[in-house]
Amino acid sequence: MTVSLSAGGMGLGAMWGEEKALEMLREAGFTSVEIKRLDHDFLNDYYIIKKN
Repeated sequence: MTVSLSAGGMGLGAMWGEEKALEMLREAGFTSVEIKRLDHDFLNDYYIIKKN
């Protein structure tokens, strides 16, 4: 996170959440977002995104 902040980034770190991810993907112009989760991996979401 410190590197991101020093390079002018937002400093989101690793735990920025689904809401922020969806907001940023929409702002970037992605129109199709599908979130997948794995039964054995309760910590991570996997995003399948398309820009139509």
